[in-house]
Amino acid sequence: MKFKIASIIYLSLIATSCTTKPTKTNLKEPVCKVGLMGPGIYELGTHTSIPNIEGLKEGFSIIIDTNYKAVNLSPFREEYVISQIKDPMSYRFDDSAWLALPNKIKLREIQKAKEDWKKEISRGIKKFNDGKQIVWLINRTSDTFTLQTRIFDLMAIQEAKDLNGIWRPIEYLGAVIDNFQFGYKKIPPLKAGYFKVVLPNQGNFSTKLRYKILGKERFYYSPEFAGKIKYCQFTQDTTETGRKAFMLERFYNYVE
Repeated sequence: MKFKIASIIYLSLIATSCTTKPTKTNLKEPVCKVGLMGPGIYELGTHTSIPNIEGLKEGFSIIIDTNYKAVNLSPFREEYVISQIKDPMSYRFDDSAWLALPNKIKLREIQKAKEDWKKEISRGIKKFNDGKQIVWLINRTSDTFTLQTRIFDLMAIQEAKDLNGIWRPIEYLGAVIDNFQFGYKKIPPLKAGYFKVVLPNQGNFSTKLRYKILGKERFYYSPEFAGKIKYCQFTQDTTETGRKAFMLERFYNYVE
């Protein structure tokens, strides 16, 4: 099923409230024996020139359109790989065993590491460009926009309107091993970023959805779009409730 979506939202530099008032209805929700809420995993691309999209205005825009696919694009991880090619042994700056090696051996090891990292670039590009949907992040301002990341993924989740028209999360923040895996992705002035998504179109509940993206000091919300989900995606898996609840709470309270 192909979505017919072409939505653009223009976000002010001033924090904007995106809350939805509960409706007066109070419909009874289905009972979920097992929660189906999953992690929000959204692989980021590197920043690039602003694409030729009709109707773009000034400001920061989040654009969802099924015409935009991951083709001939570069993953955000490529920026890290390039830094490793320049200095592949930087992590061993205080390694006594490495420092004790003869220069000839060091140079050989450095060259081998550089070649391995160069191969990683081509593998990463091939993996990223799988034809899946992308969402554009367009910065037509004189400011730099900073988004928070976990490893090389955008810190974002999907929200959906429930039976009573209230926005609720259907994803939690993907887990990380330690705090060193958190970071930032900057989108410079007059540049564009992008991240990969799978627009939900399977389930027993038709509703409106949106992406909630974590910036450095605020959340950004995508335009609403129509889709289908399983209603029990509003409920977390009871077998890991504590861990997943923590990661969802961490996302909502992560703004500095």
